[in-house]
Amino acid sequence: MLSFRSYKVQRNRKLFSNKEDERLKALVAQYGEENWELIFSKMKTRNLRQVKERWYNSLSETVKKEKWTDEEDDLLLTLYDTHGSHWKIYEKYFIGRASYCIRNRYRSLTCRKGIKKKHMKEIQQQLKKTIQHSQRVEQNVNGEQQNDKKMKGFFDSCGIEWESRTEIIHFNECQEDTVF
Repeated sequence: MLSFRSYKVQRNRKLFSNKEDERLKALVAQYGEENWELIFSKMKTRNLRQVKERWYNSLSETVKKEKWTDEEDDLLLTLYDTHGSHWKIYEKYFIGRASYCIRNRYRSLTCRKGIKKKHMKEIQQQLKKTIQHSQRVEQNVNGEQQNDKKMKGFFDSCGIEWESRTEIIHFNECQEDTVF
């Protein structure tokens, strides 16, 4: 059985050089993707795990290197609500993308570009329109007092602050590093 600990090699923690990448490509072309022990034995400065991960995550022909599309970004944000940070699961939805690339893309979208805030503003606007419409309908049916009680209860259950009669909605602001 193949073990990552069975070989004592001084690990090189630096990035792979272009020369190492070319050597690895040549060895995989010569010996195939199934002969990792043989390929590893020819790569003197790297351990087995480093060699395999470099191939499967960066150099293989199956790795998708194109720019992320808007559809992929939307799918990623939607899937995160379901799967959370289990990045390996995402690989079946994003064929050719490595789990660490998917994770990095998610972090890039949520931290640097403020997509969470953008989506929160869209949700806030849509919620405000819906509430305004339901207020008009309920005022016509049940009168103002009952409507205020229902809307206040709705906001309380959602964690949203509501200022009665002014129709202003404030979401409790979350920190940039908060993960949903």
